[in-house]
Amino acid sequence: MPTTSRAQCAPTRSRRWERILAPSLLGLLLLAGGCAADETAEPGGSQPHVPQQSQHATGDPGAGRAGSALSPAPTRLRIPPLGVESELLHLGVRPDGTAEVPADPALASWYREGGRPEDPLPTVLLGHVDSVDGPGVFGRLPELNDGDRIEVIDEQGIVHAYAVTGIQVHPKDSFPTFEVFGSVGRDALRLVTCTGDFDPDESSYDDNLIVFADRVSPPR
Repeated sequence: MPTTSRAQCAPTRSRRWERILAPSLLGLLLLAGGCAADETAEPGGSQPHVPQQSQHATGDPGAGRAGSALSPAPTRLRIPPLGVESELLHLGVRPDGTAEVPADPALASWYREGGRPEDPLPTVLLGHVDSVDGPGVFGRLPELNDGDRIEVIDEQGIVHAYAVTGIQVHPKDSFPTFEVFGSVGRDALRLVTCTGDFDPDESSYDDNLIVFADRVSPPR
């Protein structure tokens, strides 16, 4: 079970939009990139490259799914303790190999190169912590507690319920890629955003915050 760690991130209107980036695969070192970037920067200019399939994180191309059938894709997210409900954008990898991120800070996204509900690969959701207009969809994730309920609704309208098992905060240069994207052999969920100090010179937060959750009830 992940070790619980907490860090507060107070959004301000002066901060630029964060960018949530899936980790890049560089030999055995996988990093999470910057969450904030200048809106005038060239698309993907400072974004790391990401693996085309999350199975790469396990080193086993067959790991992650039994058989060829894919589970229904997630379409909505609910976090009842925080009053959060969001459509889930389906984002993956740009042609240049960098991660796609939500343009709207009020919406979360599903990393479609990873797992789905009912897979033994974790379902990974990305979201903004804030924007120039205020808090983003994942701005209150630090308020979650162990056992809090998170719901993911798939394209067939099935509700998959998860319970928080821990929150971790990691510097960008030591992102736990295998724990987030690697096969765990069960239906699990990861929520990823940014936290820590904001560096105005780099237009970036120093850390990533990751919520870990496991399924707690059969889909309904």
